[in-house]
Amino acid sequence: MLSERRLPGVTFRPLFFRPTFHKFGGTSVASAQRYREVAAIVAREPGARKAVVVSAMAKVTDALLALTELARARDVSYEARLAELIERHVEAAGELLPEAACAALT
Repeated sequence: MLSERRLPGVTFRPLFFRPTFHKFGGTSVASAQRYREVAAIVAREPGARKAVVVSAMAKVTDALLALTELARARDVSYEARLAELIERHVEAAGELLPEAACAALT
């Protein structure tokens, strides 16, 4: 039956009404250009209901772990490395977002 069936607290829908799910991270979101490619992949996917999860850009998780270790050891070099990591994200956002949105990042 194509109509929704209901049980207390549970809704079942026919398979073709379910969203498609995508998860991207690492090298697939390593730069602004890669984000554009991800957006193109999602746009080509048929259907209106899509869920997209984006995790850390390439090497960001490792960088955060390294920063944690430096900070824990009271090594002040973590400040410069953190600034580099932030700048990498601001640069990517600057290529993707409208100017007004980017201004809020700095």
